[in-house]
Amino acid sequence: MIRILGNLLLLLSALLATGFVVVYWITAPWWRTAMGRNVFSLMAVIAAVLDLSVIRVFLPVTADVLWFGILRLIVFAFVPVVLALRLWLLIKIQIRDRRRERRDQ
Repeated sequence: MIRILGNLLLLLSALLATGFVVVYWITAPWWRTAMGRNVFSLMAVIAAVLDLSVIRVFLPVTADVLWFGILRLIVFAFVPVVLALRLWLLIKIQIRDRRRERRDQ
């Protein structure tokens, strides 16, 4: 029962994350700003990881297939890249805001 509930929550999370990416892609000009690109990238990576997890849980045979392993490696390679970019953007914004505060005083 716990496994079934966990799998359903995983599926729900994947659907919501993928839904966010699709709706954000269609409705927001995310590519125009660094923050928009960053939000899109982070959500896309989260959706991709969750989607792969759903595939692996509901089609366990994929664990032994070469193409799935390669796809998984590619998706997981993007996670630290996106997180590093997000960290860089946060630091950049914090430094810029501090400089503004000093200038305004």
